[in-house]
Amino acid sequence: MATPNHVLSALAHELQRRQAVRAISEGHSSTGASALDQLLPNRGLKAGGLTEWLSHAAEGGLTFALLAASQAMKSRAASVVAIIDPKRQVYPACLPGWGIPLERAVLIRPSSSADALWAWEQSLRCPGMAACLGWLPETSSVALRRLQVAAEHGGGLGLLVRPARAMKEPSWADVRWRVMPVPIVSSNARPDPLRGRRFRVELVRCRSHFGGGVADVEFCPHAANPVRLAPALADPAVALRATGS
Repeated sequence: MATPNHVLSALAHELQRRQAVRAISEGHSSTGASALDQLLPNRGLKAGGLTEWLSHAAEGGLTFALLAASQAMKSRAASVVAIIDPKRQVYPACLPGWGIPLERAVLIRPSSSADALWAWEQSLRCPGMAACLGWLPETSSVALRRLQVAAEHGGGLGLLVRPARAMKEPSWADVRWRVMPVPIVSSNARPDPLRGRRFRVELVRCRSHFGGGVADVEFCPHAANPVRLAPALADPAVALRATGS
């Protein structure tokens, strides 16, 4: 006979499963990190909206944007992901490791801020785009409003990676996250090269939701893109043998 604790645990698991199914049916997709999904009212990001990842370095926010884009592709068959990369920070060969096949990725490297905004707007308006992501520095409220309208028109996700100082600027994003790197404490004196990176992510703003929250998320590069390690080699030294003179 099941104990009360086991019954409550099973009910909680079933409730989370049904909430996730409902969110997908209502046009929501996972962020790619379950800890962040738990902070959102619908356990995911709404399609046709903007999400901002605010961080001091583009690398942190870009990691989460790639994860969210890969999840958005699962809910939209035959869709593609547009990556706006004016600073050439994205290495295309790493995309499959984050769940984005190269044949379903469009890499755009504009040469000016005006071209970048044009690429953002056109990509978000395209109904075949599951998500559009990339680095977007300081810009006007009018430009952000245009991107919001474009995302609503296209129905995909707009995943904007922005500098932390943009926190003081007005935003048209449905969700705003603040991403901060956190050191991984190891019991060993020597750092482990197989350990990943840890980020502390704060839900700064969520439209129609007054709650916030903070979650720590750790990424292991070998979990996202497994690398087969070389087996240990035997001692190459050859035993000396006596030879006759």
